[in-house]
Amino acid sequence: TPWESTNTAIATVDNTGLVTGVSGGTVNILYRNLGGCTVLQAVTINPLLSPTLSCGASTFNQVTVNWSAVAGASTYTVVYTVNGGAFQFGASGNILTWTKTGLLSGDSVEFFVTPVGPVSSCFTNANITCSTLTCTPASTPAAPIINPTQPTCSLATGSVTITGVAGLTYSFDGGAYSSTLVYSGLTAGSSHTVTAKNAVGCISSIDFITNAQPTTSAAPTIGTTTQPTCALATGSVDISGLPTGIWILNQSGTAANSIIGNGATTTVSGLIAGNYNFTVTNIDGCTSATSVSITIDSQPITPAAPTGASTQTLEAGATLNSIVVTGINIQWYASTSSSNPLPNNTLLENGTTYFASQTINGCEGPRLAITVQTLLGINDFNTIKISFSPNPVTNFLDVKSNEILKSVSIMNALGQIVYFKNFNNSDLQLDLSDLSAGNYFVKAQSGEKQHVFKIIKK
Repeated sequence: TPWESTNTAIATVDNTGLVTGVSGGTVNILYRNLGGCTVLQAVTINPLLSPTLSCGASTFNQVTVNWSAVAGASTYTVVYTVNGGAFQFGASGNILTWTKTGLLSGDSVEFFVTPVGPVSSCFTNANITCSTLTCTPASTPAAPIINPTQPTCSLATGSVTITGVAGLTYSFDGGAYSSTLVYSGLTAGSSHTVTAKNAVGCISSIDFITNAQPTTSAAPTIGTTTQPTCALATGSVDISGLPTGIWILNQSGTAANSIIGNGATTTVSGLIAGNYNFTVTNIDGCTSATSVSITIDSQPITPAAPTGASTQTLEAGATLNSIVVTGINIQWYASTSSSNPLPNNTLLENGTTYFASQTINGCEGPRLAITVQTLLGINDFNTIKISFSPNPVTNFLDVKSNEILKSVSIMNALGQIVYFKNFNNSDLQLDLSDLSAGNYFVKAQSGEKQHVFKIIKK
């Protein structure tokens, strides 16, 4: 190349003669033609001027950069990065210092300061990294004291209350620092951070989680209700739809009660007469809506024993249907403890005691003992022959016999004689108008012979 630089540390030259400065100073540029003749030309390279930077006083949340004035510069432009992040504009003007605020403890800020002057001036930027002070345990505030309120059975969101400390401000979930101490409407199942910052910018944080809202169970389902019986004074009810895990079944109404259990179903017994409903509290402590109401009826009344004469005289061949007792749904037994009822057409046996009960509204009462005496049949001795009418009778009963009747007596169901009259005739008319309605036994006597028959008085 015909071009040469006598000092390439100051400037270089290419084969076209273009001189490129490397550093400030004076250099000779030599040109040699084909004939070997040379020419020297002195070239002065002006230096690139940049400020000398230094870090000023730093705190926990700000840093300051200072620089020296550069000859020919009228203003300076500052850009910076924080912790290696994006470039940001800082300031511009005829200034020799600038402070970056709003930093955190331990932040590193790299500053770039560029002089600005006339077009003929040669300037370049200078850079320096300055850091905030690092917080120590002594300069760091204690972790915030918080009181989270979790979602409840009736409220789906949570909240948090911060215990304020003088000189501190607080940030919630990375938001701006302020004196706000209560944050509500927190979504169930969400995570949060509360950060405390003191006057020098040192911070401490605490995390917490807003729990899921507790589940409230559906109202208990009422199933079969069993009413009191003659033998059992209380009722019961089957309940289903109970929650998983341990639960408390709350009984209210005529008699309150609480039952602890588990499983999807249960039976509540021992319920006295009255009205009841139920709620259930699950393992989360949430109480359901109230169930439908049930009614337990009063215990059916056990009736008394039927009434009737304890000793009754009946014709031979009579059945249980012939015994006179007063009651409802009469049932006959062979003993006080027998559980097998006797048929109503059971033939009566002389001298035997039979036991009658009555049943009202499904309840069977105690038993009445009746001893039966039966008259001898026609094959045992000669009885008189009797015909009588009408039966049932209203006022007058006509009685006819094949023999002279000497007396007639009438007994009620209790065995009491309510009518007696002497006769000497075989054709009688008895005036029964004074007798009350009911069943009676008529005994017609003729000497040693007699005849007993049953009538109904209307």
